Amino acid sequence: VWGMFGPMPRGALAALLACCALLYASAKTDYPAEPGIIYLDGTSFYKVVGKSKPVVVSFDSLIPWGHSHNAFVEAARITSPSDVIWAVLPVHTGEDGNDESIKIAKKFDMADKPFPQILYFPRWIKDRDNVKFWGQAEDAEYLIKKLQQARVKVERIPGSEPPEEDETGASENEEVEEKAEL
Repeated sequence: VWGMFGPMPRGALAALLACCALLYASAKTDYPAEPGIIYLDGTSFYKVVGKSKPVVVSFDSLIPWGHSHNAFVEAARITSPSDVIWAVLPVHTGEDGNDESIKIAKKFDMADKPFPQILYFPRWIKDRDNVKFWGQAEDAEYLIKKLQQARVKVERIPGSEPPEEDETGASENEEVEEKAEL
C-alpha cells in the first residue's frame, strides 16, 4: 500500500484505520463520566435492559442536565453498583429522528414528554406493560425510595446515609435551616 511519501510499512494501514475508528467512536459517545452511570444507545439499550439486574433508565436530552438529572446522578453515586444499573439514554429528537434512541423512546411513550423521564425496568423485563414510570426525580432519596417500593434491595455506600428524622418527621438539616432563618 502506498502512502503520501512512498510505501507504507505492513500493518500501518490497519493501525491508521483502528485509530480512525476509535476517534469516531469516542466522538459519537462523548458523554461526561459520572460514577455509577452508563450511557446507552439504541444497540446497548437491549443488551442492558431486561437482563439479570433491574435497570433505572433516564430518558434524557443529548446533553443531560438539570435538577432531575442531578438527582439521578446523586442516587447512582450513593448506591452500591451491585444492586441496580443506573443508565441514561440520550434521545436524538432533531433531524435524525429515525435514530434508534427515538424509536425506543416512542416504544415506552417517552418521546412527547419533557426530558428527563425516568423508567424502572425490573430484571428480565423489557416489555412495555411491566415497566414502572417514575417521571422526573425530585431528589436522590425519591429514587431510592421508589427502588425500595419496587422491592429492590438498595445498599448505600458508607457515609451516604440520609439525614435522620426526629419524632415530628423533620430532619436535622431542616432544623438547622430553621435556626439559621431566626
